[in-house]
Amino acid sequence: PVLKRLIEMELAGARELERLRQALPSPPIGLDLPSGSFGRQVEIALRLIGSGVCPPVLTLAQGGYDTHHNQKIRHDRQLRQLAAGLTAFEAGLQQLRNRPDITILAVSEFGRRLQENGSRGTDHGSASVALIMGDRIPSQFLGSYPNLETLDARGDLRPSLTPPELYEKVLSLR
Repeated sequence: PVLKRLIEMELAGARELERLRQALPSPPIGLDLPSGSFGRQVEIALRLIGSGVCPPVLTLAQGGYDTHHNQKIRHDRQLRQLAAGLTAFEAGLQQLRNRPDITILAVSEFGRRLQENGSRGTDHGSASVALIMGDRIPSQFLGSYPNLETLDARGDLRPSLTPPELYEKVLSLR
C-alpha cells in the first residue's frame, strides 16, 4: 500500500507539472537559445517570468565546470554556452510586457586556484568570481578585488565575501 501510494503521488505530481507547463505562456519568439538543458532552463525561466506569477527567485544550473584536464577547451565551450544563454535571456526579457526588475547572479559552486593543480585544472580553490547583471546593480564590484600578495595556506586567493554574504547582498537589491 505504501509503494502504491508513492507511485500515485509521483504520477499526480508529474500530471500537475505538465499542466503547469501547458499553462505557461509561449516563450518569446526568435530567441537563439543554446542547445541542451541550459537552453531549456532559460526558456522555462522566461515563460515563468512572462506568466506574471513567477516566484521571486529562480535557479538555473549549468554543469561542466569541474574540469581536471583540457580546462581551456572545456571552459571556452561552457562559457560560450553561458554567454549564449544570458544573451538569449536578455533578448527574451526585452520582449516581455510588464516584466519585473531582474537581477542575474552567475556563480560557481567552488573556487578556482591561481595555479594548475595536479590534475592540470584550477578547480577546488578557495575563492571564485561571480557575474552579476540586471536592472538594479549598485556598483561595478560587490566585495573587494582580490589581493595577490595575501594568499591562504594553499596559495589560493582569500575570498572577500562568503557565498551567503554574496546571496544576501544580491537579494537585498530587490
